[in-house]
Amino acid sequence: MQTLFRKYKKVIIAGSVVFLFIVLLYSILRQTEQSTLPRALVKAISFQGTQIEERKKGRLVWRIESRQIKVDQDTQQVYVKQPQGKFCSAEGMVMSFHAAACLIDRKQAKVIIEAPVEITTSQGDRLQTKGNIVYNGKTETITGGPVVIYRSDGIMLQANSFISDVSLQHVKLKGQAKLTKGE
Repeated sequence: MQTLFRKYKKVIIAGSVVFLFIVLLYSILRQTEQSTLPRALVKAISFQGTQIEERKKGRLVWRIESRQIKVDQDTQQVYVKQPQGKFCSAEGMVMSFHAAACLIDRKQAKVIIEAPVEITTSQGDRLQTKGNIVYNGKTETITGGPVVIYRSDGIMLQANSFISDVSLQHVKLKGQAKLTKGE
């Protein structure tokens, strides 16, 4: 037995290393797939191919569409996978987005859009961020992490964080803010 082990020692060790690597890779991929889904929503009601919207005094405030929406009746939280949506300002400006996922919290009147996010406005402005975007329904503003905003008038805004209205017309930059005027 000992001579057999010595003969195939390298093969046994290599096989064990490959097996452990596969198990580790599987566990990492499984965790990242489920990381955006809050634990409370695992037993939630699920809908396929639907939309959610909010209106104030008859005016559309926001609308989010997705292939899959999960709703937790206890917490009033809604998890949306691969959403496409829009936020509308009182002036009629529209901000459209595509994201990996978002969480709608009705109690706190917030929509948390998870990065990566693609945002464009009806005026042609674009927003890129590495962090999540949070829409506050009480103030009708958006906030987020590191951001680059490309405005249609050729101005580029950069900062560590920002707060803005949904039309990106009134933007407040924080932390290493930079404004670059195009040619």
